[in-house]
Amino acid sequence: MCRSLVILVVLLVDLSAFAYAVKKQSCPVDDDTYETLYKLCEYNFDVPVRERTKAQRAACVRFWRNREAFSVQRVNRKKLLCFNGKEVLKTSALRDVIEKEFMHCKGVGARKLKYRLQQRFEGISEQRVQSVLSGSKLNQMVNAKFWNRAIGQPI
Repeated sequence: MCRSLVILVVLLVDLSAFAYAVKKQSCPVDDDTYETLYKLCEYNFDVPVRERTKAQRAACVRFWRNREAFSVQRVNRKKLLCFNGKEVLKTSALRDVIEKEFMHCKGVGARKLKYRLQQRFEGISEQRVQSVLSGSKLNQMVNAKFWNRAIGQPI
């Protein structure tokens, strides 16, 4: 009885370790970081350590910690920086990608748009998609909200 209880406890502890496995993710990066990561993947980053900017140093650390996840892949005759096989987005291109996909999907919501974009791009979150859509004129035209109602007055 006691032996089976010990085995059960050990088994539960082992299974709980799998529940806390962290999936590494990347987020959209600025242009300098993107260029640094791209050059590091191509093995032609040759800026001396003393002359590196803060963004370049941070990009080097990010690359060293996730060396196996970053790669350069050829997609449609263009070489793109990828993280776990998905394209890494630049923050400058994030708005354009989201709006283009929004128009392609004919005005779907932020959650469906996030799932569609997550299949191709790394670092897409629902909060980022929602923040882009909330300031987008395209979203306001497709999903109009009418606030010109009469003010409710208590009886």
